[in-house]
Amino acid sequence: MTTQKQSLRRQIKKNGLIINVHNKAFERGFQYTLEYQKHFGKPNAPKGYRTPDGYSLAEWQKTQRRSYKKGMLAQDRIKRLDDIGFKWGFTKVQLKEQWDSRYALTLKYKHENDTPNAPCKYKTPDGYGLGAWQSRQREYYVRNELSQDKIKKLERIGFKWSLRAPK
Repeated sequence: MTTQKQSLRRQIKKNGLIINVHNKAFERGFQYTLEYQKHFGKPNAPKGYRTPDGYSLAEWQKTQRRSYKKGMLAQDRIKRLDDIGFKWGFTKVQLKEQWDSRYALTLKYKHENDTPNAPCKYKTPDGYGLGAWQSRQREYYVRNELSQDKIKKLERIGFKWSLRAPK
C-alpha cells in the first residue's frame, strides 16, 4: 500500500471537511498536557497518570517521546511541546526525585491508613496510581532490580514485598 493511501486511510470525512485523525489525537493529548501543567506546575505527567475523565495522559506522552526518539515527530509538534517545557527524557537526578516523591506518598498513605501498603488499584486524590507504583517496586524487588537503599527505606516503614496471605 502506498504512503498516500495509508495517509488517506488515517483521515476521516466530517461535515464535508477532511480531518487527520492523528492531528486530532495529538491536539487532544496536548490540551490535556496543558491542563496538567496548569494544575501541577509542570507538563510531564507521572507514569500511569490518567486524567479525571480517564484519558491516559502518561501513555500519550510516552508515545510522543518514542516518536521523537525515532525522529518521527513533526517539528511543529516538537516546538509546541518544547515551548511548554516538556521533557523528552529524565536525568538520574529527576528519576531519584520522582522515586523520592512516590516514597513520600507512601509515607503519607501510611500516616493516614496505619500501613504503607496501598491496594493495587489505589489512586491518590490527585489521580496518581500509588498502588500501581508499589506493585512495580515489588516486581523490581523480585527481579533484583531495586537498589539496596530503596529496599531498606521501604522495609523500614513496614512495606511488604508480598501482599498475599501465606498458605
